Amino acid sequence: MISRTHIKYVKQYSADAVDDINLKFAEAREEIESAMESKETVYFNEEAECARRAVGEVLDMYEGLLRKLIDYFFETESEIFLHFPFLFNRICNCVEV
Repeated sequence: MISRTHIKYVKQYSADAVDDINLKFAEAREEIESAMESKETVYFNEEAECARRAVGEVLDMYEGLLRKLIDYFFETESEIFLHFPFLFNRICNCVEV
């Protein structure tokens, strides 16, 4: 079973990671808006590439957080599938939106 100390650590780590993801998401959204504004100009390709890169970084950060949480709560992949509802509820409870 997971101790309260571990849960506290996971909540803090998750909160910090979610804050970082939110900041990067805001940056990605700005890049997308910039690309849309430059549509039909010579700058569009460059702006679109910046937006793609920013979105990729956000997705990488999000997937990394999910991987770390899964690794933290479960020792084997088969355990993940056996306890998926538990995992989902635990992640939702760790990260306050």
